[in-house]
Amino acid sequence: MAWLNLFFDRRLLSEDKLLVPAEPEISKVEEPCSISVPEFDSKKILLLESLSLARFDDEQAVALLRAVVRKAKQLQDVHVEGVAKMFTVWNNQDCPLADDFPTEQSPPEKVLSNAARVLDQYFVSPPPGNIALGESCLTANKTRLDYLQSTCRDSSKVELGRIF
Repeated sequence: MAWLNLFFDRRLLSEDKLLVPAEPEISKVEEPCSISVPEFDSKKILLLESLSLARFDDEQAVALLRAVVRKAKQLQDVHVEGVAKMFTVWNNQDCPLADDFPTEQSPPEKVLSNAARVLDQYFVSPPPGNIALGESCLTANKTRLDYLQSTCRDSSKVELGRIF
């Protein structure tokens, strides 16, 4: 039993290398400012709000949305042809996967009949939805926007103009 206590001794565990970094790492990949981001008119903003249950009612939220779309467009430029699929981030650990067994598909009408509300063939969350961003979220978004403006070579590409 003494060997079991030695195994769980905190001193041994405290000397282990931590796998999670203590500080976040800023990406060293340069973000090209030439990526065009579509304009979001009021109709598109209303559609996005109804589908995502997030509000885009101020400049900071729309600027953050534009930054997210810009980052997603960068992913389209990644060449993945011939690259093996990654199921886990750990190279030395197995990630057992269950075999897929196809089943009979239900018609979409039957699936959507389970929803309390449906909009354009999507399940819609019941109220209370569309919860406004808290003050702390707005501060964090402003910090992120400042970072995007400082790292972008042409800061005029990060717009803060009103969309309505």
